[in-house]
Amino acid sequence: MLKLLAKIAYTVVLLAQLLVSLRFVLKFVSADPKNAFSKWIFENSEPIVEPFKGLVQEYYKVGGFDIELTSLVAIVCLGLITYALKQMVKTF
Repeated sequence: MLKLLAKIAYTVVLLAQLLVSLRFVLKFVSADPKNAFSKWIFENSEPIVEPFKGLVQEYYKVGGFDIELTSLVAIVCLGLITYALKQMVKTF
């Protein structure tokens, strides 16, 4: 039962990481926030990224591109959680 819960948690965190990664890419290429797909990604990834706001400067400009550092921090943290859950699944 514990292995099943760990697998479910792993899948949920992995999907959250995918959503935030898509957000990062769309923000990087300055996707139109009025587009239905990008709007959906931004709205649904906001609750995931919100706890990481304020840890670092939100944006970093490189040339003509804005890099959203908050999303990068969220991706790294979610990656660490994903790795830990994957190790838990292996252990059980």
